[in-house]
Amino acid sequence: MTNVSSILTLALRIFLPTFFIVFYGLLMTVSLFSKEEYIASLPMSYFRIFSITMFFATLIIIYFTVFKLRRVELDSNTLFISDYFKQAKYPYQNIKNIEEHNYMLFKTVTINLEQSGIFGNRITFVPSGRRWPKYKIKHPEIQNLIASK
Repeated sequence: MTNVSSILTLALRIFLPTFFIVFYGLLMTVSLFSKEEYIASLPMSYFRIFSITMFFATLIIIYFTVFKLRRVELDSNTLFISDYFKQAKYPYQNIKNIEEHNYMLFKTVTINLEQSGIFGNRITFVPSGRRWPKYKIKHPEIQNLIASK
């Protein structure tokens, strides 16, 4: 079994949301209970509204982007998908196609499944820079599933 996901998946999926909620949530809480009237010549009420809005907007962005990332391991004929709490196993026959996306700073790979599973029918992961290309070369059947873009 070969893990083709990047180690960044763990950092993005677990550590980033945890640190954001703890530290930005603490900043927001302090601003809500502060007795100050102004912060950097800005009325405190504006700063409170801004910090609450930014907190929840960023939580929504994290939910719709980072929480969709999964850890993917591939075997000779099986696909293992994990969100670090649950794991699912799918046969290669369930893979409809694979899409690779390059966003300049990072890449993502989306696996579209024929049948929906516990993680849905679209599985997105950040591929490892070394293991993913090696796996594609070693297993040409994966290369046939990659959609041309």
